[in-house]
Amino acid sequence: MAGRSRALVRQAGAGGPGASPTLMSRRASHEMGSTYLYEVADRTGARALSAPTGESLSKAFVKIADELRRQYTLSYYPARAAAPGRRRKIKVRVTREKVSVRSRKTYVSGRAAGTPAEGEAPRT
Repeated sequence: MAGRSRALVRQAGAGGPGASPTLMSRRASHEMGSTYLYEVADRTGARALSAPTGESLSKAFVKIADELRRQYTLSYYPARAAAPGRRRKIKVRVTREKVSVRSRKTYVSGRAAGTPAEGEAPRT
């Protein structure tokens, strides 16, 4: 769903690298879930933060709040319009030093909300 929307998904999860094994009832399930969270964050142009303890979870939320106060929204119009629903690549670059850029790697051209992108299954 996040890949179909314009949302940046920020994650802060208990567990992760360095977490106590008692926090995870099923290690394989945890690792699969953690991998998924990192993939969703990457696809949406955000990042995932690991928080193995309550204290580190609080620090992760402080980082997220700080990022939300310092983010920018960019938009542009492509030189050539694509058919609605077509997935296109995009790369954001800046010339300013000491600036971190996180953005999605693709977007779906002008399509109606809820319409699946090329290669995506319809939502049920």
